[in-house]
Amino acid sequence: MRIVLTGGITGGHIYPAIAIGDKFRDSDPNCEIIYIASGAALEKEIISGAGYELFEVQSEPFYRNNIFKMAGTLSKTMKGRREAIKIMKEFNPDAVISTGSFVSVPVVLAGAALRKKIYLHEQNGFPGVSNKFLAKYADKVFLGFENAWSYFKDQSKLVYSGNPVRSEFRDRDRYADRESLDIPRDDFVINVFGGSLGSATTNVVGEMLAREYAEKEGVTVIWGTGNNYYEEISERLKEEGFEASNVRIMPYISDMPQMLSACDISISRSGALSVAETTMAGRLAIFIPSPNVTEDHQYHNAKAVADAGGAFIVREDKNAEEVAAEVKEIVHKLFEDSDLVREMEEASKKLAPVNATDIIYNTIMEDFPKAEETVEEESAEEEVEVEEAAEEEPAGEEVVEEEPAETIIPDEDLAIAEKIRLRKIETARKNRRHRLRLFSSVLLIIGLIAAFILSFTSLFTVDLIEVRGNENFSAEEIISMGHASPGKNIIYHPDKERIQENIELNPYIKSAKVSRKLPSTLVITVKERKQMMALKYDDDYLLLDREGILLQKSHSKPKLTLIEGNIITKIKLGEQLGTQNEEMISKSVSLIQMMEDSDLYYVKVDMSDLSNVKAYVYDTLIVKGDYDTIMKNMENGKLHQVLDKLFEDSIKRGTITFPDDETASFMPVF
Repeated sequence: MRIVLTGGITGGHIYPAIAIGDKFRDSDPNCEIIYIASGAALEKEIISGAGYELFEVQSEPFYRNNIFKMAGTLSKTMKGRREAIKIMKEFNPDAVISTGSFVSVPVVLAGAALRKKIYLHEQNGFPGVSNKFLAKYADKVFLGFENAWSYFKDQSKLVYSGNPVRSEFRDRDRYADRESLDIPRDDFVINVFGGSLGSATTNVVGEMLAREYAEKEGVTVIWGTGNNYYEEISERLKEEGFEASNVRIMPYISDMPQMLSACDISISRSGALSVAETTMAGRLAIFIPSPNVTEDHQYHNAKAVADAGGAFIVREDKNAEEVAAEVKEIVHKLFEDSDLVREMEEASKKLAPVNATDIIYNTIMEDFPKAEETVEEESAEEEVEVEEAAEEEPAGEEVVEEEPAETIIPDEDLAIAEKIRLRKIETARKNRRHRLRLFSSVLLIIGLIAAFILSFTSLFTVDLIEVRGNENFSAEEIISMGHASPGKNIIYHPDKERIQENIELNPYIKSAKVSRKLPSTLVITVKERKQMMALKYDDDYLLLDREGILLQKSHSKPKLTLIEGNIITKIKLGEQLGTQNEEMISKSVSLIQMMEDSDLYYVKVDMSDLSNVKAYVYDTLIVKGDYDTIMKNMENGKLHQVLDKLFEDSIKRGTITFPDDETASFMPVF
C-alpha cells in the first residue's frame, strides 16, 4: 500500500500525521509512505527525523479579511496543487491522509483530482478552516474531540478517533520517573510550560508560582520558559539573587512524557496535542487557552476536558498578573485537597485517545482489502472451474475440436485501426486536460467570488499598522498610544481621527498623521519632540524640549545636560569658534536684546555702542532665572521665541566679547 501524508507548519499537525504513519509502517512493513508539506524548518526537523521522505509544494495561509491577499493565496494554492499532482503521478498513492493546516490544501486537492482516497484528521474541538473546506473531498473525517462533530455538514463521513499520541505517554510509572528526575517521591509537583518558544503569560504564571512555593517543603516546581524567554528570565532572577532548591527553571522540556508522568498538575496552553498528551498521561491540567488562535479553538479543546472534570480553564481576558493570581488560587486549592487531584486525574485519563491510531488504521483499511487474498481467491475459483470442466467430459469418447475460422485482416486495415486507437487515446487525454483546466478555472473564479464576498469589509478595515517617523518610541508603543490593535478589523473612517487624537495626547509627540494605504494598512506618521534639557527643581527633574515645552516630570536623574538649582549660571558647551561676519554680528545682537527682554535671560553688557563689538566666541551661556520665571515664560511663549530663533539661525553656541571684557554667551547644545 502507498500513502501520502500531509499537514504541517506546527507540531500539533505534524506529530499526529507521524503517529498515523508509524501505525501503518508497524502493521505492514511493505507499506510505502511519503510526506508532502511546505518545507518549513520544523517540518524538515520532525519529518526527516521520523524517517519519512519530505516533498515540498507551495502553500499559503488564508487571509479571509483581505481580498487581495486571498487572491494571492488561491494562486499559490493552485500552483502547489499542480506540484502535488506531479509528485503523486510518479508515486501513485492509494490514499492521502491529512492532519490539516493550510499546507494540506493543495495536497488534498491534488489527491481529489487524481481520484485518490482522501482521509482527514481534525485535532481541535473547533475545526480549522482548511479541514472544513476539504471535508467535501474526504472519504472519512476523523475527529480528535467529539464536540467537533456538529461543525461538519456531512456527518456520515465522521469517525471519532481521538488524537494520535506517541505511545511513550501511556502506562508510565510516576514514582520511577520521579526517581529518574531526582524529585522526592511524595512531593506535590507543579509543571508549567509554554511550548518550545514560550509564552509571556505562562511565564508570568511560572514566576509567580516559583516565588510562592520557593523552599516550601513537599513541593517541586518545574518551569519551562521556552527558548525565547529563558536567557532574559534567568539573568534577571540571577541579578535579584533568587534561588530555590525546589524550583527548576529550564528553556525547554525535552522529555515531556517523563515530565508529565512525574507531575501532579500540568499548567499550559491548550493546543490539541498538549491536551491529548496530558490526558494520555492521565494528569489534571490548568489550561490557559491562547486568545490569538483561529476561532478560539484552544478554548474548545480545553472545554472538552474541563466538562469531563479533568481540567480547569483560566481565560486570558485579563492582564497576565491577574491570570497568574487566578492560577495560584487553583493550585493552592489542589495542594490542600489530594482527593480532588486523584479524582480529576481519573477523569482526565478517561478522555485519553488510547486507541486513536488503531481506529484510524482499521477504518482506512476497510477500504483496502489485501491484494494477496484477492489473488488467492481468484486462483482457487479458476482451479474449481477446470476440475468441473474435466468431470463433464464423457469417458472413452473422442472429442473432436472444431478449429476456429481464421480471420485475416490486411496490413493496411491494421494500420488504420491502430491510428484510430491512438487517436482515441489522444482525444481522451485532451478531454481530461480540458476538464482539469476548466475545473481549475471554475474553482479559482468561485474562490475569488467567495473571497470578495467574505472580504468586502476589508476595504474599510485594517489588519496591519505601519508606523513611520518614530525614533524614541517603538512601533508597538505608538500603536498602543493610539489604542489601535492590528488584526482587530479597525473600521477606517471613524477611527482614524480618534487614533490621531490619542497619539497626540502624549507630550512627546508633537504631531501625528493617520492615513490609509491599500489594501488594508493604516499608516501612522509621527513627529516626535526630543528631550533637549533638564532642569532640577527641588527633588524633581523637569525634562524640556527645544521649544521649552515640559515633557516629563521625573524623580530619577535623566541622561541629559542638567541645569542645576534655581539660578542658572554658566554651562560650558564645546570648542570656541570666532567670526567677524557683520550679518552674524547683527543677528546675535538682536538675539541678545530678545533674551534680555524676555525676563528669562540676564545679560550683563553695555549695549549702547554696537560698533564696539569685536568678536564672537561660541562657547558658553550666561543666564539667570528661577523656576517661577521659567514657567511663566514657557506659558507666555517667550522661551519658545528665543530658542526657535537660535535654531532658525543655526547658532548653536556663542559668546559676544565687548571692549570692557564683559562677555554675553548663549544657547547651549544638548
